[in-house]
Amino acid sequence: MADPLTASNLRALILRTVDALSSQDLILLSKIRGVDLKSRNSSRQTVLHLALEHDLIELVEYFLENGANPNAADYNGETPLLTAAKSRQAKRLLPLVMRYGANPTARNVDGWNALHYLIRIWTSQIDGHVDLVKTLIAKGVLIDDRENDTKQQPIHVAVQYRKLELVKLLLDKGANIDAQAENGNFPLYFAAVGGGSPILLKTLLERGANVDMRNNGGQTALHAACEKRLADSNRQCIKLLLDAGADLFAEDNKGNTAVALVNQNLRGWIYWNGYLNSDIALMVKATALKKISLPPSTVMKDEGVLREHPKIWEFYQNCIRCAAMTRDMIIIKNCSLYDLLTTCHCRIAKLMRHQDFETRFERYNLKDFSMYGNDIRIAFERAKHYHDSMLQQEDDINEAAYYTLPDLIVRNLVRCIFDCGIRKCTLRQQ
Repeated sequence: MADPLTASNLRALILRTVDALSSQDLILLSKIRGVDLKSRNSSRQTVLHLALEHDLIELVEYFLENGANPNAADYNGETPLLTAAKSRQAKRLLPLVMRYGANPTARNVDGWNALHYLIRIWTSQIDGHVDLVKTLIAKGVLIDDRENDTKQQPIHVAVQYRKLELVKLLLDKGANIDAQAENGNFPLYFAAVGGGSPILLKTLLERGANVDMRNNGGQTALHAACEKRLADSNRQCIKLLLDAGADLFAEDNKGNTAVALVNQNLRGWIYWNGYLNSDIALMVKATALKKISLPPSTVMKDEGVLREHPKIWEFYQNCIRCAAMTRDMIIIKNCSLYDLLTTCHCRIAKLMRHQDFETRFERYNLKDFSMYGNDIRIAFERAKHYHDSMLQQEDDINEAAYYTLPDLIVRNLVRCIFDCGIRKCTLRQQ
């Protein structure tokens, strides 16, 4: 009689290039020859590990039905559940092994739990296995388990693998949005680095990520967005971070500001088809806005960087002149065009209650402010959208309360529940 199937000879049968055997073939062979469910190969894998590793779903179920240990760990501490979690058939295999008693909270010798594996799986599905992640969390898998070497929690992995829906789910379940991994890196940093993901960055900022958080090298998310040659996604990330109040002049441990990093990484790429690179233009304009808020004698470190490029320096000087003009253009008391450019839109929205605000704004020809005209228009529209949404929210509250609440109370209620999405906004901290 032929020897029974073991962990040592099963892999050879699975990997046959001629007359490859299906799950049904292997099940039949197991019935004829028998199978040693406790056998181990040189990596201490069982036959169950091997069947899972090769996505042989029916064979997995056959082994489990016949008593295979669903919690046997291999040399690396990987249990059948963890093997299932890294399979492209995870949606079928994970529920199957858990049905037969697999411990959902198992971790390998490197500290990885099922979430660390599952999030890394490539999937064309937009949900990125959201339902499976929900199930695992419900069964006790911890969202703050860290990998031993990288110190990464599932939230770090989800951001790096650009799994937006999983990031949202993990945050909903209480993941620490500012958790630091190896080298002090944090989710917002990972969202900005290596080309960046604007949609992930926006989500994290809206959920309250600390825009000025630093890693062990002193770098912020803005530094990360400026470290490599910039693509369109970087530009969007830079703008999102600046809009959220990121400190353009924060220095890392090497003394580099974001502007200095752009200068280092874009040498030879300052101009594109004869025009100033728009990423640099964005940061130069922000530098000019900061400059005119300081005493005239103040010299900023980044001005030394800008002076290295005569055309950029000329552009910077033009921006300063244009920015100074906006400061003199008053819309209403305590609000100029400069304030529109530099103040959180939720604060501007509050000022828009003035009955003449919009009329007075429209009297200015924004073409006169060539460097900032489009930015002013965008800032106005953003604040107006926020203002209109606030008024609608107030109407809804008044209707629900049968118009019995004083206006001041209604406005304070709206202010408390209506989030502008910018963590540094001083109005949110009042």
